[in-house]
Amino acid sequence: IGAEGLPILEVYNKLDLLEGVEPQIQRDADGKPQRVWVSARDGRGLDLLKQAIAELLGDDLFVGTLLLPPAACPVL
Repeated sequence: IGAEGLPILEVYNKLDLLEGVEPQIQRDADGKPQRVWVSARDGRGLDLLKQAIAELLGDDLFVGTLLLPPAACPVL
C-alpha cells in the first residue's frame, strides 16, 4: 500500500480493564513514541495519544504565512 517508511504508532485500548496500568507513551531508543496505552471508554490517555501523534507528525507540518500580490488573485 506504499506505507513503508511512514511513522507507526501502536495504540492499546481497553486500559480500563487492566489493574495497575496507567495511561502512558512508550518510546523507542531515540525517544520517538511507539505505543500509547489508552481507555476510550473513560478518556484516560487520549491527551497522550494526541501528544504522540503530534510528535510523530510534527516535522511534516508547516505553519506559515503566504503573501500573494494582488495580481496573483484573479477577480471573480
